[in-house]
Amino acid sequence: MDKLEPSVRENVNKMSSLRLSAKLLEFGYDETQIQAMDRGQMMTAYAEILLHHHHLFISGNTAHSQEKTRKADRNRQNTKTHSKHKGT
Repeated sequence: MDKLEPSVRENVNKMSSLRLSAKLLEFGYDETQIQAMDRGQMMTAYAEILLHHHHLFISGNTAHSQEKTRKADRNRQNTKTHSKHKGT
């Protein structure tokens, strides 16, 4: 946990145990493994995932942001086109 950026560490600390369990399941932990962990162990395991799979979170957020930007650009373009036709 100490290696995480402070804002990321804070977000992990705020996660419920149920959410931590779900995140660990997503990354291949077995339910039996998770049930054997206490909250601190789950947070440490998830922190390790974040550290080792950082590129997945960055690229995923970037792709999502890029798609939102493209949609906004298309909407602006459609609005301009619609305004031009409306005035004629």
